[in-house]
Amino acid sequence: MSLLAELDSLGSQPDPRSYVTLIETLSALGRTLEADALFQEVIRSGLHGSYPLRFYNALLGGYLRKGQLELALRVLDHMELENVEKNQETCEILLNYFVGAGRLEESWRVVNEMKKFPLTSFVYGKIIRIYRDNGMWKKALGIVEEISEIGLPMDVEIYNSIIELRIRIVNNFCCRI
Repeated sequence: MSLLAELDSLGSQPDPRSYVTLIETLSALGRTLEADALFQEVIRSGLHGSYPLRFYNALLGGYLRKGQLELALRVLDHMELENVEKNQETCEILLNYFVGAGRLEESWRVVNEMKKFPLTSFVYGKIIRIYRDNGMWKKALGIVEEISEIGLPMDVEIYNSIIELRIRIVNNFCCRI
């Protein structure tokens, strides 16, 4: 924050894009208190310009990376209060957290919410992981077939999900013998 104080003493104030970058960086570093303080300053001063969703997503991602679900939910509530619509990135941040935390019900709620956006390889990879982690291997393989049928290019996320799925299937089969 000394950087902001120094800029202020020079009579300069960062533009909204600079604030977004600062909040994203602080959140990525796990310095969520500082990111939140900057976020509050931006909201109070009305500096968010055309970037309000990026501010919210940066803070939301930072909180969820640190496992601070209550604070993340507070960000979502504030978005709703300010009529800031979630975008695909917002949903991907939530989906990544819920799948990683093993929160099946919330994961499916986010997946259903994401159906209004074109589903990406990130989302398909997470769906495969949800099925895989809950022992629904046939459904996971069905998703792999669906990906092939729609012609979605395979990327690292999907390949990793498929590899992990096949390993689980083989391990499960070997354990039964």
